[in-house]
Amino acid sequence: MKKVLISVMGNDQPGIMATVAGVI
Repeated sequence: MKKVLISVMGNDQPGIMATVAGVI
């Protein structure tokens, strides 16, 4: 899960971050 967060942050895509935030 942490790896996914790091990847998302690296991509810097608000849409994905919002999805991940919703999952967590």
